[in-house]
Amino acid sequence: MRIDGHLPDNCVLGFLVSSFSQAGKFDIAGKVLSEVQSEGLGVSSFVLNNMLNMMVKQNLVEEAVSLYKEHLRSNSCVDTWTFNILIRSLCRVGKVDQAVEIFSDMGNFGYFPDIVTYNTIIN
Repeated sequence: MRIDGHLPDNCVLGFLVSSFSQAGKFDIAGKVLSEVQSEGLGVSSFVLNNMLNMMVKQNLVEEAVSLYKEHLRSNSCVDTWTFNILIRSLCRVGKVDQAVEIFSDMGNFGYFPDIVTYNTIIN
């Protein structure tokens, strides 16, 4: 990832992750994220959410949940949108119990549901 001693910023990282994810190359996108994190750089919630969104669009909901849990354990870069993406996706594939578990995680980790969260649950 280093080019002439420089690492990508979150804008470039977001572009790389989006591009690899859209191409269905989640393994490469994941390696990019891991490599940047191993260099001590944080990954923004925008980058993580972008990758999660691409994963669920490819029907890789369980893999998206695993990635979310990995980042939640390391207490990095999740936000309300992260939870919304997963809750919506889990509800769409009929895994309501797992969606409720993710909803519970929001409060447990200090995040608050917004109008999108409640609309998703109601629908």
